[in-house]
Amino acid sequence: MCFFSQNGNLDSCEVLLSSKGSQHLINGKDFSGKSPLHLAAAAGHRKVLERLSSEDHVQVDLRDNDSRYIVIT
Repeated sequence: MCFFSQNGNLDSCEVLLSSKGSQHLINGKDFSGKSPLHLAAAAGHRKVLERLSSEDHVQVDLRDNDSRYIVIT
């Protein structure tokens, strides 16, 4: 999910979100502690960001390894 979010691949994110256990994928982190939301926001992929943030089990208050929050403007 991190790779697809960072690269703006909404279709692949949708496939993963429809799979069992997607709550672990959506809140999972990469090597730097960034979640798919962090990566989509940093890369400016608004559609991916909006889709991920609409999930009931997404954690929007996660911090990365540098204690940075997700900033959505």
